[in-house]
Parts: sequence; structure tokens; C-alpha cells
Amino acid sequence: MANLSQLPESAAPPTRETPDDLAYSDALKGNNLDQEKIKAALAYTKVLLAYIPQAKRDIWITQPCLLAELLLQYTNADTDAVCAAILYPFMRHDVWDRFDESHLNIIKDWVGGAVTKTISRTCCLSGLELVDMPENIESVADFDGIDQEQEGAIQKFRIMAILVTKDRTALAIRMIQWLAQLMAVETNIQQQSGEEKQALLKQLFYTKRIYGPLTEMGGFYNLYQDMMRAYFSRVEPDWYAAIHNFIEYKVYNGLGENAQTIIPEIKKAIEETLVKAGFDKARFKIEVRVKSEESIWQKMKKKGLKLDDLEAHIYDFLAARVIFDPLYGYTGTDKEAQDAMHGFDIALCDAAYKACVKEENGHFTKHKGEETLYNDYHKKPKENGYRALHGSVKYLEKILEMQFLTKRWHRDNTLGFPAHAGYKHGLLGTGFTLGQFWKRKGKIFVWGAEGKIFQLAKKSTIADFAKAVMLEHDSTSLTIKKPSDVIGYIERIDEFGRKKKWTCAPGSKELANGDVVWRVSIPGYPAPACLLPDTAATPQPS
Repeated sequence: MANLSQLPESAAPPTRETPDDLAYSDALKGNNLDQEKIKAALAYTKVLLAYIPQAKRDIWITQPCLLAELLLQYTNADTDAVCAAILYPFMRHDVWDRFDESHLNIIKDWVGGAVTKTISRTCCLSGLELVDMPENIESVADFDGIDQEQEGAIQKFRIMAILVTKDRTALAIRMIQWLAQLMAVETNIQQQSGEEKQALLKQLFYTKRIYGPLTEMGGFYNLYQDMMRAYFSRVEPDWYAAIHNFIEYKVYNGLGENAQTIIPEIKKAIEETLVKAGFDKARFKIEVRVKSEESIWQKMKKKGLKLDDLEAHIYDFLAARVIFDPLYGYTGTDKEAQDAMHGFDIALCDAAYKACVKEENGHFTKHKGEETLYNDYHKKPKENGYRALHGSVKYLEKILEMQFLTKRWHRDNTLGFPAHAGYKHGLLGTGFTLGQFWKRKGKIFVWGAEGKIFQLAKKSTIADFAKAVMLEHDSTSLTIKKPSDVIGYIERIDEFGRKKKWTCAPGSKELANGDVVWRVSIPGYPAPACLLPDTAATPQPS
């Protein structure tokens, strides 16, 4: 057991027994979770609560199960993930500055090392220094008008955040925490003024440009949708209400008590139709979604539409995606074989669409009219390489957009060049899942002075950072003969997401993702501002 000498006098001694007043929700009592571990995590929150000043006992402290419940709602969380979500709010860097390793050791002893690792990674992500919101942003309308340099910094920060996290569960916990904080804001930007408006504007900026994209890049689609709904309702409350009511009318009107079952019913109808046509239900999966208010708003702005134009120009309120297994499973590089597989993909998806629009199938009818959509992006891919077959049908008099594709095309669409999250948020063309991206570890991102992010190769040192800065300032005529000639002052995030004290390190010191290099001294070199900032504003090392 870890040394408990740091426990304050007001703290109860740690015990594995759950206090009588520690109630927890039914959501945590199901889902095949290890109840002994859950109770141990909840019991330890009682110990940690004694450390936290009353002023900082926010919603996570008063409702310790809330984050875990949301995690279960948005992900397939296991017991370790739930325990991490319960304990993280008590241990994050901005709640308690006096944490030490003894508490991680106790948690490791009680609920396992996987929990402490997830907590640590979540803390590192929450403690990562954010990109500054550009000074020229005065309203939400300015969010998409930042210059190329600022956009590049934001994209680098997103990748830095993913590399620092190294854990999809930790990423989910942090994103859910951000969503809950946004939803706790009971006003909108139009009702605010002065400092309160500026604070909310900053929160909305980071939602739109940082946390929303990170959520989508992590593959948490439902979480991303809810985050964008929360964002949109606080940016354009009137438009949000109007579009939301229109979706309710367009999708759910006339269904009565069946409104909540329309999505599983569509899945069942598609499955029955395809099985009847001879498709093996073990070789395909079906996804159905209702288009979000924010997504419709973005499409309206892009097309210059008014609310009255919605019904005539926006038809994909309901959409289904059918993803087929590749029946032959060819993964080689032979061109003829690839062409054959491509031809098979086209025929497979075309046959599935035709099966769905046959009159005798009893579920769907082919939609005829101006809104009819049939785009074969297999034969003629989009400019970004996106491949799928799109067609529109009617189900219960509702227009349903259907997309048919194979796993191979779905993988390329979601992970490669056409990836929706990738081309929007800075992972353009990586072709890697998050897990593969983390294992790759081919680059690191560190902060320079004045909020500038530098991308370096893995295992780069302070001397390598200095070279990158000199190259940035066209100082290529000066060379660093040996790393020992360089001295750097760096700040690093610890396992709780707190920044460690400034340390003076030699040029051979390896840098890690998220490090801040504020000052570098090179003999005989008149350093530029981003290498050697104003000494009056630079914290001195202890």
C-alpha cells in the first residue's frame, strides 16, 4: 500500500467498504460491470473529496457518476473505463494541485493499473495548453475566417492532442467532460455581453475548432452530433429551434408511438429485404442516422437556402448505410485483380439497391420526383476519392437516402484521403486508424514561444528544436556543431496534467509531445523572438 502521509487530517482513512451514503445509479449496476471495482472507485472518491476546496466542487464532484454514465451512453465502456471516468474528475490538474503519486498507487492497488493509466492520459489531455483563440475573432461568424497560419496551428494542436492521449477511452472521457460543461451553459451568445460574452465565445470557438473535430476524429459519432447540437443551440437558438421542429415534422410526424422505433425498424426492413434477395446477413452491417440540426444548417449556408427551401432542397434527413464484407477478400496489389474486385463491388452494391426498390419487397418504394437521388460514386468517384452508391427510396412515406459500399471502400472513405473527419480536421490522407496512428509515433509536436507549434521527428532534442526555429527564420547559415552547445528551458506536463517546474536541460534532451520550449540559448546566435522571447515575460527556471 502506498504511503498515506500526505492525506489531510480531514480525510477519512481509505477503506474498500462502500460508505452507506454512497448511492450510485442503475446504469452502473448493469452492463456486465464488475460491481466490486465500481464500489471501490466510488469509495475512494470520498477520500479525494476531502482535498478539494468547496469553491471547486463542481458538477463532477457533486455527481461523481455523471461522467461514467455519459461514457456508457456514448461508448462500449468496460469496468476499467467506468472506474477511470468516476475518479478522473477528482484528480484533474485544475481541481487539486497537491496530488502526488501515492494516490495513483492506491487506485492501482484497488482497481488496477489500466484505470490509473487512463486517468493519467486523460489528465495529460486536459492539461495540454490550448491554442490561443485568434485576436481578430469578435463573433461566431469569424470562426471560419482565420488565416492559413492560424488554421495550421489548430490542425497541429489536434494531432498533438491525439498523440499525447494515446488512448481512445481517455479521449472520450475528456470530450464528454467538455460536452457536459457546454450543456451546463443555460444561455446563448446572443444574450451575453462584455466579459461573459467573450468567455462563452471562447468556449464555443474551442468546441467548433478543437473539441468537436477531436470527437469526430475519435470516431464518437453520436457524441459528436450531440456536441454540435449543443454548440448550434447556443450560437443560433432561433435557427436551431426551427430546424429541430422541421426534423421532428419531416422524420417523426404521423408515426405516433412508433416515433422512437423508426431507426431499428428501418434496420430490420433493410435486413429482411436483402436476405430475401439472397444476401447473407452475416456479411453486411447497417447503420441508420437522423441528420443533425447543425449539419443541416451548414448545408443550408453552403447552398444559400432559407428555411422555406428546406423541404425542396434537403432530403437526407434520414439516411442508411449498408456496408458489405468483401466476398473474395483480395488484398494484393495485382492491377487486374484489383479491377475485378472493383467491378464486383459495383455489381454488389447495384444489386442491393435494386433489391430495395423492387415493388414486391413490401418495405421500400423507389422515390420519384425532383428529390430523387441516384449517384454512383463507384463508377465516378468524387474528387476526393469517395466511393459509394447513393440512392433514395421511400419508407412509410419518409424519404430515406441509402448508401451502399463495401468494407474496403468504407475503410478508404473513413481513414484515407476522402475521410470526412480527416479532410476537415487535419489528418488528411493519413490512412491510419487512431490505434495505428498512436503506434506509428512518427512525429511529435511541441510548443515554442508566442504560442507557435513545431512539428518534429520522433526522438527530436532541444538542439533539433533550435535548428527548426532557425530554419523558420532563414538562419540556415548558422550551424549547431554539437548539442552540448545548446541549453534549453522546458516545461513538461506530468501524469496529472499539471505543468512541471521550468527545468534547464542540455541540447541532447529528448522532447515529448506537448512540451513547451520557452527559451533556448545558443552561443553566438542572436535568437529570434520565437526562440528567445522577451525575458521579462519568460518564467525563470528554479
